Amino acid sequence: MSDRAIPDVAAIDHPTFCRICPVLCGLVVSTEGDSVVRVRGDQSHPVSRGYSCAKGRALGSFHHHPRRLDEPRLHGVPASWDETLDDLATQLARIVRESGPDAVAVYFGTWSWMDAFGRMQAEAIVRALGSRSRYSAVTVDAIARLTVAELVGGFGGLLPALDVDNAGLTVLIGTNPVVSHGHAGALVDPIEALRRVAERTGLWVIDPRRTETSRLATHHLAVRPGSDAALLAYVVRALLDEGADADYIARHVDGVDALRLAVAPWTRDLAEERTGLAGADIDVLVDAIRAERRVTIVTGTGTTMAASANVTEWLAWAIQIITGSFEHERGAWFNPGSFVRLDRTGVSAAPPEGRSVDGAPSRPELVSRFGERPCAVLADEIEAGNVRALLVIGGDPLTSLPDTGRLERAFSQLDVLAVADVVEADTVAMATHVLAVAGQLERDDVNWFTDRFSPVITAQRTEAVVPPGASRRSLVEVLGDVSDRLGLNARVDPAERMAKCIERIPGLAHADVVISDPPRVRGWVHDRVLPEGRWRIAPRVLVEQLEELRTRDSAPLVAIPRRAPRRMNSAMRDVARGGEDSALWCNPQDATGLVDGQRVTITARHGSLTAVLRITDDIVPGAISVPHGLSGQNVSRLTSANPDAVDPLTGMITQSGIPVTLTSATGGT
Repeated sequence: MSDRAIPDVAAIDHPTFCRICPVLCGLVVSTEGDSVVRVRGDQSHPVSRGYSCAKGRALGSFHHHPRRLDEPRLHGVPASWDETLDDLATQLARIVRESGPDAVAVYFGTWSWMDAFGRMQAEAIVRALGSRSRYSAVTVDAIARLTVAELVGGFGGLLPALDVDNAGLTVLIGTNPVVSHGHAGALVDPIEALRRVAERTGLWVIDPRRTETSRLATHHLAVRPGSDAALLAYVVRALLDEGADADYIARHVDGVDALRLAVAPWTRDLAEERTGLAGADIDVLVDAIRAERRVTIVTGTGTTMAASANVTEWLAWAIQIITGSFEHERGAWFNPGSFVRLDRTGVSAAPPEGRSVDGAPSRPELVSRFGERPCAVLADEIEAGNVRALLVIGGDPLTSLPDTGRLERAFSQLDVLAVADVVEADTVAMATHVLAVAGQLERDDVNWFTDRFSPVITAQRTEAVVPPGASRRSLVEVLGDVSDRLGLNARVDPAERMAKCIERIPGLAHADVVISDPPRVRGWVHDRVLPEGRWRIAPRVLVEQLEELRTRDSAPLVAIPRRAPRRMNSAMRDVARGGEDSALWCNPQDATGLVDGQRVTITARHGSLTAVLRITDDIVPGAISVPHGLSGQNVSRLTSANPDAVDPLTGMITQSGIPVTLTSATGGT
């Protein structure tokens, strides 16, 4: 059992790194035979320096989970690997023969990024099949980041990151890194890191909730949900009047006049009205940016899952661009990746409108971006008969994709629902083929897909801590066997791929962590990525979306998401001490007639759920907060893939700021 005292008998310590979130903290795992008896932070790790969070320290409990998948299943019945994979390959071959390769879809969940060789093998199968039916968690919570990066900077892979050692003024919007450790950029030991930032130059948190992170801030602006764009639009306007870096703009920015015109209607009065903030508090933020001159703005799922995600992300970028902050020594930097080293190779910039291809046949208006289709169209594709088989890797779509009831019905229509996972989950329960794969402690690994999320340029390699238990097999082996059975000639050899990693980074010849010298680089985006070295600061489609926001009505009560300290989305929800943190947060002004601790019903246009009420001043009036990733209390039942709930530019599902009503679960209001 994880994190318990080590018995008197001898235990063996294994250095490894955590693959729950992109921080990738160094860990020491103590084992007795094949049992994990303790997990702790690795004091010798040069990046995390002994830090580990509750989730990482619970890896032992997760490894010995009572609902761990130990053997494959075929149509709900335990079966041998040969039986399961023979049937899976036979069914996939038949579907491709009858309906073409697009009838076979793959969904890549968040944890698929954390299994380098398994992910490589899954990607190889998709390419070999020629299927365009590729879906991932990117269009669940992050597509706005990629889209804005491509439209403004020419490359969707630009991920601005906080430099905790050198940053000027720091503003966090809709993110709670004390709990999440960051969304697209990793933050090691966030409490200590943010304290240093706050003491040095000031830390601003913009969030409807009083979060663990806001308690460390020098300033907390408790805005109404969905009003971030109104605040940022005014800040852009104010800085263009006074506070922008005119020399930098002249050298590196196109479209400033269009930006100035776009934000002109967003006055201080309008920002006050939309956000609920006092004008004086907004002035203090603007003055702080002007005084510090350089600013780093970090967004999170509170903004990227909202209907205004694209505009909020764009305006956050605009502020950092007009102040000359990007790649400045006191501004955000961009990790080029330890393996691909984009600072040495560069990329080909996308055209001003970005790159996209035709959408899925059932929803052609929602185009495909970055090589995948929006998750919002998956149920439509299944219902139309266009997708007949779905392979799920490292995710639980029934607790993350919209309209759970509809998706359950769609999944029941599939000829094949093959799920590769490590524990029982909602989607596993519906699977025709359950692939019981090795967990992170049971496989060799390298941070191939997550190297650009790290707080410094770093590469890590680990060996398996324990061998796969029961009848589990590594994902790369399982999918390699499927590839062979299909005759795809697409098998991935982990030893060969590891050799290529070592060729690029010789320090990985042994399981180790290698930090680049220097650990952070700047200037490469300007030199190797930006079209002619210039930002396109006013993309037409984003300007249009900002204008649309001016006439958009706000609901009296909306639901916003929340992460829990001891869970990672839907994973680890029942292994760590401290419970589920499943309560619904509600301000006293919105709880008339209700009592703290009672069960309440949250009703949205497309569904409802019940939860235990917590009445608290830690959330602004007009908002309730419900954690996501739970099973019985599944917030995906409140969401929808209908056109009115999906962003037309990215296909992103609205999952924050959902209009709701709140009533007693036993009747009344």
